[in-house]
Amino acid sequence: MPAPTAQQAIDLETVLVQRTMAFCHLTGNAALIDFAYPGGHLYIHRGAEESVLYIANTPRFAIRDIPGGLSDEARLSLVRRFLDVGFLEPAAPDPSF
Repeated sequence: MPAPTAQQAIDLETVLVQRTMAFCHLTGNAALIDFAYPGGHLYIHRGAEESVLYIANTPRFAIRDIPGGLSDEARLSLVRRFLDVGFLEPAAPDPSF
């Protein structure tokens, strides 16, 4: 998956989608989750497991909806990692509005 070339502005209301052809494999140990994606790995603290599983299994979501008891700042930071590697991208605007 090609990574984006510039950082996108995001906030808690930003709706994200998994990029076309995005897939992952999750493994880990007691301390870390290994989120393997085409071209690399993200190693994420086990405390974010519920949030990581949600991101991996939910094709479209708003950042504010990510579960797991993370602070808003932590949600944004976690999502930025998935955007930076190209697993997620901002959703196209909804034309019905």
